Amino acid sequence: LERADIVIEPQLTNIGYGDFHRIRDCITQGELAAQESISKIKKQLE
Repeated sequence: LERADIVIEPQLTNIGYGDFHRIRDCITQGELAAQESISKIKKQLE
């Protein structure tokens, strides 16, 4: 991660390692974090 230009960090603070039944929540949070990072990613590509 030290050399990464952009790190996408979804908010998963309320989801534990054993919360397999909450996988849909994890995916949703990852999608939201990715959407929020799109402008940063586009700037890096310019």
